[in-house]
Amino acid sequence: MIWPSVASTLINIDNLDPLAFNGFDAVQLANIPSDAIDDFDSAQVMELGHDAVGGFSIDQFQSLDADALGGFDRDNLGGLDEEIFRNLNTEDLAILDPIEIQNLPDDDFAHLVTNLEDNAITPDDVMDWLAAGWELDTGTRWLCARSDNR
Repeated sequence: MIWPSVASTLINIDNLDPLAFNGFDAVQLANIPSDAIDDFDSAQVMELGHDAVGGFSIDQFQSLDADALGGFDRDNLGGLDEEIFRNLNTEDLAILDPIEIQNLPDDDFAHLVTNLEDNAITPDDVMDWLAAGWELDTGTRWLCARSDNR
């Protein structure tokens, strides 16, 4: 898909049916201006695929409002680039649904948690994210993966 002019995109992006977002790939998403991304809602974000969300730049991601951030789920959250995870703060984390994070595939969960860098994020901020079998030592901040190879 080739994007129309920026002005046209700004007018139409918020009118797109959420199901249309299911067809975006990372390159297409990367080419949407940040000021159009701020019109995304949770239903639209929820339809973005795992690989597609890897196209978000930091500027685009930061332009998403709380409603849109709430659209990330077990199917797409783990596809975000490491740089996005490194820039998450406690306010961003509070918006993410702990049940969706608990149900991330193990590789995606590890990808998310091991890339958090904000010193204000404490083990208590992520304890609700731990699925059965995962352990987080709050003293050392060591994350231990479950051994059931889920």
